This record gives sequence, structure tokens and C-alpha cells, in this order.
Amino acid sequence: MSQQHQPILANDPSLPASASANFAEEMACFGRVIHGAELREDAELLWFAVTPTLNGVLRSRFTPDDPAYIEQRIQAIIEYYTKRQARSFGWTLYLASQPAHLKELLLAQGFTHVYDDDIMTLALPAREQNVITAPTLAIREVSNAQELQQLCDVEQVAFESTADRIKLYYQTYLASGFGPGLAWRHFTGSLDSRVVASASLLLSHGVAGIYGIGTLPEARRQGVAASMILHVLNEAERLGYHIATLSPTEQSKRLYQRIGFRTLGQKSFYKRSLA
Repeated sequence: MSQQHQPILANDPSLPASASANFAEEMACFGRVIHGAELREDAELLWFAVTPTLNGVLRSRFTPDDPAYIEQRIQAIIEYYTKRQARSFGWTLYLASQPAHLKELLLAQGFTHVYDDDIMTLALPAREQNVITAPTLAIREVSNAQELQQLCDVEQVAFESTADRIKLYYQTYLASGFGPGLAWRHFTGSLDSRVVASASLLLSHGVAGIYGIGTLPEARRQGVAASMILHVLNEAERLGYHIATLSPTEQSKRLYQRIGFRTLGQKSFYKRSLA
């Protein structure tokens, strides 16, 4: 998958929509490349289906603010996933989701609000480089399937993921393509020749999305994560990007704030059980 859209500037009014689209694209990749999966799109919705539980609506922009019409569309999506024998599916509301009261309509249709996550952005020229890093960390770009597996091995431990879920990430990254000139760029960090850290860039919709900043437990609190994030930010700027975006964990938020990331808004995740 090649890079999508020209990089936008920090004062571009489309930033909320661009950041939202970058996050949606990360998950859309699963539906686009996994065998047997589906990715569907129309003027109002973008949704994907991969496994009985890895499914969801990624974009919601209803132009007519007509509750009856929107409820019909929600019901049609429920029927779609029911026919695919999904056990559940998610519906993520991003900064650009419309209308503002869509969350109430989802709740009325049996959805449960699961969590809210911050969306943070950074104007790359304003990033703070003076943070504690790991000077002996050797960072290299992933260039083949073996190195991609090493990255996914770190992510599985760092994010406490299941083997099945990380296998899907590996398959998606591999089938999507990665490297110079493509939307996905992946990086590993090594200490004493052992891979201990991961980071990924998704260059899509005019912004540099930062994903998978992970560190093995034994390599934490040594500046490794800071080294990885600064490396991918420098790479994004070298490629002509002006804005980076990410969604932090509670543990990583302080680090990103020190580097200069600021909260742009939130994304909200809702879940509908079909069991």
C-alpha cells in the first residue's frame, strides 16, 4: 500500500478528520488483506470483518441528521455481522464522526460503551528532543519477513496480546507491504544484539500515525521508548510530514507530553454483542 494523500500542515482545518482517517486506516488494513475478510465502504460508513470478534465500524459520517434513518443503518450493520456469524463487533466514534448524538443512538440499539482513548497530535518541528534516551539502542528499519516477525514478537509481549491476534497483525503487515515508498514503515530497537523494542509508522491521509511503540519489560525505564518514538518522528519529518498522531496508554502519555504531543480529542469505542 503506497503513501496516501499529501502531508497536511499543523494549521490545516482538516486535521481532526485526517487524524481520524489515519486511525481508521490502521484497522481497515485487516479487512483489506486478510484472506476471507471484508472491507466495505459507502459515503457514510466504513466497516470491516475479519474474525468472529475482530470486526467493526471505522467511520460514521451521516449527513442527514435523521434519527430514524440512522437507526435503520445501524440495524443494517447489525444484520450484516449477524449473517457473518460474528459474536460481537465494535463501533468507533472518532473526531470526525457525525452526528454528535450518534453515541445515544448506538446505546439505544444495544451497544455498550467500552472505553475512551485520547488522540494526540504533534507539529513535528516543535518536538522536544531533550528527553532521556538509550544511547546504545540500535534502531533499524524492518526490511523482510524475519525482521517483521521479530517486531511482532516484541509487540505480543509488550502489549500482552494473544498469539492468534499477533498472527493477524503479522499477516496484515506482511500482505500490506512495508518499507520505503509505502504507507507502512516498521522499526526495531536492539540492546546487545537482542530485539527489545518496536515502532511503526503509518503514512496515510496526510499525517504520520505512530503505532506499536512497545518495549520488553526487562528493557523498560532505560529511555528505549523515547529513542524509538524520536526515531520515527525524525523519519516522518525527513519524508516531508508535518504532523504526527497517536493514541497513548496511560503509562506512555507522560512521555509523549514531554516530547510535545497534545490532546486533540478522544475516540470512543462501543461494542455490540450478537451472542
